[in-house]
Amino acid sequence: PAAAACEATSECAATPLTALSNGTAAWQIQAWTGNGFGGWSALVTVAVDIGAPPAPDLVSPSGPTGGASPVFRWNASANAVLYYVRADDAIGQRVDAWLTPAQVGCPGGGVCTLAPSVTLSSGPGSWEVIAWNPNGYGPWSTTASFVVP
Repeated sequence: PAAAACEATSECAATPLTALSNGTAAWQIQAWTGNGFGGWSALVTVAVDIGAPPAPDLVSPSGPTGGASPVFRWNASANAVLYYVRADDAIGQRVDAWLTPAQVGCPGGGVCTLAPSVTLSSGPGSWEVIAWNPNGYGPWSTTASFVVP
């Protein structure tokens, strides 16, 4: 009861550790006490329809970077499992990375952050991000332009 938050109420809640795939899922529950197991509840079906993640919303850099090693920040996309970040400087592609939300500090949403270990060349650059989950790729973010001093 404590784990399901129903010690003081008759309604319990639990979040499964297994992610569901799109389609129909079914679940039921069985209680246990010191006297043994109770009967299984009626089977409950639920439709799962999670689409591809939306486009990430870029935060920074945009415009002057202030240095040759900018930190890339974007708002998390709902239901994203992976992000692909690419950034070009005046010479060419310098960031090419697939990252989990945990790797960029946004497993529960919020702002994702990538501080790549590259030094960008002076001049104009651009970057963009795409999110992915098992149901597909979302659209690319807008492309943000920046300038390295």
